[in-house]
Amino acid sequence: MKYFRVKTWILISFFFFAISCKPDNKDDTKDDESEELDLSYLQTGDGTTTPYIKGTFIDFWHKTSWDMAMWNAHMHEMSEIGIQTVIIQFTAFNNEVWFDAQNTFSTNKHSRALANLLDAANINGIGVFIGLYSDDQYWNNATNISVLSEYVAKCKNIAQDIWQKYKNKPALKAWYIPQEPATYYYQTQSDRNILKNNLINPIAEYCKSISHKPVAFSVFFNHNLTNVASFGAFMSDLSDANVELIILQDGIGVNHCDINSISDYFLQAHQSLYVDNQFEGAFWADIETFQTVSGNTVPENINTIIQKMNNVKDYVSQIVSYQYYKDMCPSGPNGASAESLRNDYLNYLP
Repeated sequence: MKYFRVKTWILISFFFFAISCKPDNKDDTKDDESEELDLSYLQTGDGTTTPYIKGTFIDFWHKTSWDMAMWNAHMHEMSEIGIQTVIIQFTAFNNEVWFDAQNTFSTNKHSRALANLLDAANINGIGVFIGLYSDDQYWNNATNISVLSEYVAKCKNIAQDIWQKYKNKPALKAWYIPQEPATYYYQTQSDRNILKNNLINPIAEYCKSISHKPVAFSVFFNHNLTNVASFGAFMSDLSDANVELIILQDGIGVNHCDINSISDYFLQAHQSLYVDNQFEGAFWADIETFQTVSGNTVPENINTIIQKMNNVKDYVSQIVSYQYYKDMCPSGPNGASAESLRNDYLNYLP
């Protein structure tokens, strides 16, 4: 009997020890789910697309006084031409911020803008990429680690604040890093490592850690300053950046490229990402729907836009524009010429 009691005591002790060591099943499930990135809105991997605009960039300039009805009308207008995604270029710029931010570096607050945009997008079935913090000093400090660390800190602050306030908004689908790198800022592999390790990756990893939403950024080139081979090396080094989407600007609107050359650069980007390397994210085109005439930007000709889309469609999985409000919105700054381009585009659609 003594042996039985001792044996029983050992078994009971082991049982309670095992229970104390075993994590709760619900927590196991929750942890597993929390570690999984939500890619339900973003189709990643290599792909081609049709020559239609499915998304557009947007900003808050000249829209700070918009109420919910105005945002809803604007989103509805975009949805009518097939736009399914809007990418907010930034939600904070210098001391301006377009939500009720709780930081010390944004002193001029437009507290309802972002909430109204998200709600209007949801009503119209449009997904939103949230752009973070930006200002103008990036262009002269592309490899300045101290300056880049300031961007990281401010972008993290904005992301955390937005996620705490708006994580239950269904339209919030992903994040966008506003700084736009170009090859001539990062001519060596060492420079490109600074870009990834001191800007892109820290921001992307943080955003995904709090929200489990994908992260995007965009790049550009100037064919007068960067040949195709150099651009390929640049894109190859970005193929292991910790993001789910890279967007390439066509550069024609700002006279950084001509229409006959963009296919070479988009082909090279596709080759560098998916053939030469194992990039698992998505690659999109940003088609500029404007042209620069005598230093001013005006809506582009519809035939040029169609040609640009056809030149890149085989190398990207989606086409977005920069940008609908200025170039295709009848009530935007370009008025009648924007309305004309919008009507031409509607006639082009099947």
